[in-house]
Amino acid sequence: MDNFSRIARMKRGFTLIEMLVVIAILALLISLVVPAVSKSLKRGQELGCLSNLRQLGQALVMYASDHKSQLPKYQDANGYWDEKVEKYLGDEAGVFVCPMDPYLSSDDSATRRPRTYACNGGQRYTSGQYPFGSFDGGPALYLEELKSRTQHIILLGERPGSSVSDRGYLGDGSYTTMDQIPGRVHRNERGGNYLYADLRVQYLSVEDATLSQEADIWYVPTP
Repeated sequence: MDNFSRIARMKRGFTLIEMLVVIAILALLISLVVPAVSKSLKRGQELGCLSNLRQLGQALVMYASDHKSQLPKYQDANGYWDEKVEKYLGDEAGVFVCPMDPYLSSDDSATRRPRTYACNGGQRYTSGQYPFGSFDGGPALYLEELKSRTQHIILLGERPGSSVSDRGYLGDGSYTTMDQIPGRVHRNERGGNYLYADLRVQYLSVEDATLSQEADIWYVPTP
């Protein structure tokens, strides 16, 4: 083949079939890469949520150390549990919001700050005591008492709300307690993250966080 033929072949460009093959290869690569990136992003957000709960656990310990080891009541004359804990977080008050909170809105402002996490207190479904007290006057429990009686009881979990217009905010009574309702924030709403009395954090599916479990993760049985 002479130089002229070689140059002419180089200048002719791609045929339609060659272009279709390239497009098909690119489409295949995109179909493989995009889900992997999306999964990685969601995993990173879930890890960010776990980090938030660890920091809130540390703040609860600091609060308890200033209050004879007692956890804050979910609500009393001094405010809600989140307001009492916030001052121990320094500049990290943003840890009250999970990156995957499904009901965040651009309308949220500094005067109405969203809260994803709720405390384990509220409705007394069974004969037992709850870490942050109950609606019928049950007191908040002592952190050291919880650790000595059960390491596996939940302290905090995800309960952001039911919609953008019906959600939890700092210093507000809505969704401030878990009420033994399992969280549905992560993994296609199949479960949520929780902070335990021993300060470990863990993801639980809705099925594993139900009251029917043999292990008492929601309340301390009354002796």
